[in-house]
Amino acid sequence: MGVQVTLNEQNGKRPGGLAALTLAVAGFFGVAVGGSAAEAQSAYGCSGLLESSVIPSVEGAEGQFFAVDPDLRMHLSYADRTVAQIATLSDRLAAGGTRLIHVPMPTKAQVLTDHLPPLARHLGYDAALSTSVYDESRLRLEAAGVRSVDARRALRAAALAGVAPYFGPDRRLDIPGVRALAAAIAAQMQDDPDYEAMPKTAYRTVPGAVGPLPSRMARQLQDHCSAALPGLELPGFDTVPAIGQQAQPLFPGAVPPGRIVLTGADAALDPALNLAGFLAEASGLNVETHRVAGDTGLAALTDLLLSDGFARSRPAYLVWVHPMADSLARFGDAPMQRLAAAAAMDCQTALPVLPSETPNGWRADLQTVAVQGAVTLLVDADGALARKARFDFTGAEGLVRSRSIHRLSTQDGTARFMMPMVGLWPEGAISVDVVLDVPFGPAPRILACRQAG
Repeated sequence: MGVQVTLNEQNGKRPGGLAALTLAVAGFFGVAVGGSAAEAQSAYGCSGLLESSVIPSVEGAEGQFFAVDPDLRMHLSYADRTVAQIATLSDRLAAGGTRLIHVPMPTKAQVLTDHLPPLARHLGYDAALSTSVYDESRLRLEAAGVRSVDARRALRAAALAGVAPYFGPDRRLDIPGVRALAAAIAAQMQDDPDYEAMPKTAYRTVPGAVGPLPSRMARQLQDHCSAALPGLELPGFDTVPAIGQQAQPLFPGAVPPGRIVLTGADAALDPALNLAGFLAEASGLNVETHRVAGDTGLAALTDLLLSDGFARSRPAYLVWVHPMADSLARFGDAPMQRLAAAAAMDCQTALPVLPSETPNGWRADLQTVAVQGAVTLLVDADGALARKARFDFTGAEGLVRSRSIHRLSTQDGTARFMMPMVGLWPEGAISVDVVLDVPFGPAPRILACRQAG
């Protein structure tokens, strides 16, 4: 499930946190960060960007702006354990007939290295080292058997071809970047031996009227600039079958049509950017999108794997777009373990349950659950759509350890929650009380799901 983290923005004049750190580093190097010196070097009369209490940034070449966080962060990589967890997820999905294609998204600075200002280097950012760390992480994914898209190289190639893959005052991809990313994802699929046998449809993308794309980052940057920043504009897109109104297979056959589900970071999956449409055009396969507003990828993927629709009709390909700057380990092991358990969905053991003494709670007896191996609990609330779930595990000596899941404010309620039995006692737990923020349905179930590793 998604976990909501609230960051308090400072509105005062004195910067704090990362802004204060960047100012301290700039001061150590003797870099001018405000006033007329910075404004004279700006193509848009910008000053005070670095010491902004809202979005500390630097201005690069050709109207490209880079946020200190995440663009100038170093060593954005996947730990060995994270690589192993993604590989486990890939294996679980493959066992059910779905091929995972992981898209680790680079930062803007890792792609537009030649657009960075000297100030970025003075602040300690080493572009060559940062890009090598990205490349090394992606190669470790491939070595672990994960199909991985080299998004940095694809976007870098677009930049070297003379088209801007990113909007200037925003960290999102512009249409040339979206097209390049879609082509790279499709190329990864085309290396799959089963891809050629899948019936294809010729799609074409029809542009519509040009309109503005709202950008919070651009608005925040504009407050520091006297001249108007480059606007974010793009046409509306409609991707349709190229022949008539019905999908026309290019390679007719008995194999069912291939289907792609695209999920992950909300910023990359914004319908206005039409990544799904360009991917359909590049691959010849129909594409469905599952996204959660404001999510960096975990919430949407978890919802998808726990959905009835996914269980009934698994796609041929699951494309997971995830920004490397958002650590998959920042909430511990539980989120990735939930994903692996949901992908396998080997939940055959129904546990004895009864209403608990806590309102909106049900208790399950865990004494029949062996502590050996990985066990994840699946709670089916029988139609009750909850946003919060608390798992109160009780040990043999009466001690209680609690684990909670809070869904993002943009997520709908769900009747299914999964919780790995980790961080408990060596001998396990004797019972668990599951408490929701709404009453359970009349016939809830709590099941034990097993997975190797």
